[in-house]
Amino acid sequence: MRLHSPDPPSHPPAWRTILAGLARITRQNVLPAARSSAFSLAAVLLTAAAAALAPACTSQPPGHDNPVSTSGSGGTTVPSNPGSDGSPGSSASATQVSPSSSAQQGPTLVTPYFIRDGKVATGSPRPATGDAYVDAINFLAAGPDDIEKASGLITAVASNAKAYRLTVTDGTATVDLSRTFETRDTQPQVAQVVFTLTQFPGVDKVKFLIEGTDNGATGVPPVGRDQLTKYTPDVLLESPWPGTRSGASVRVSGNINPGFSSFDYRIDGAAGQQVASGTVNVRFGQGRRRFDQSIDVPGGITGPARFTVLAPTGSTMTSFAVSLTLTG
Repeated sequence: MRLHSPDPPSHPPAWRTILAGLARITRQNVLPAARSSAFSLAAVLLTAAAAALAPACTSQPPGHDNPVSTSGSGGTTVPSNPGSDGSPGSSASATQVSPSSSAQQGPTLVTPYFIRDGKVATGSPRPATGDAYVDAINFLAAGPDDIEKASGLITAVASNAKAYRLTVTDGTATVDLSRTFETRDTQPQVAQVVFTLTQFPGVDKVKFLIEGTDNGATGVPPVGRDQLTKYTPDVLLESPWPGTRSGASVRVSGNINPGFSSFDYRIDGAAGQQVASGTVNVRFGQGRRRFDQSIDVPGGITGPARFTVLAPTGSTMTSFAVSLTLTG
């Protein structure tokens, strides 16, 4: 018996395998089986076809047997390498993430931390127009605007200071800065950078490099907020910030030295008249305890105003005020 079958348009290697197998089976089994039963012949042919097609249908196209996948965090996952015993190998993934990746853009608004009376102080939130981490450093170098200056804010970061590179790895932001970042006393600007960058989720500490190398002036180990108590005021006011616009109530939030549980405040109108006063009490938190409450402003009072934080009794900090606008 001779079998004639045209090659199908797809999978020519598999069909050639089938035909070779059928020819071999024909010589060895088919002719004797045909004399005894046509059913036996069909069974033999089907078995041969299934055996030939199985490897062809399960194999992957060339070049696709070890794919590389990318993780959602922007890192690349290295293909697994099987162990010598055939067990799955480990896959390595990139843990260093550039802030330029979309997953690390941070908040749309970035709050720069400036200096008031030698301590860090909150500036007005600014929109990030590019990479939020880079913008944050640029905001510090640009310094406070006129409204912030009127609230006593300055910057210790030189206007010509530059950030060459900034990466975030395992909760630590590593920033490589120009030599112009250094001054006779570099710690105030270190505090500014640490407080500003640790506002981003996933950043707990900052490691400083100057021109690509460790530097004693900035400190070699990574630095967090807890290590900068010398530059942290007893009352760190986060809201209102200079230039805040508030309606019928003013939100007052921030954190306070654990040695104190409250502080007094005063709101004055444009003419200097007192329109509200009271006490802000700690509501929650450990370590430096947080406060967050709303203060009602009497109706009908609008225009420029000043919110003054009065130093807690026994504190060495100086009372300070931030300008805001009441919109009624």
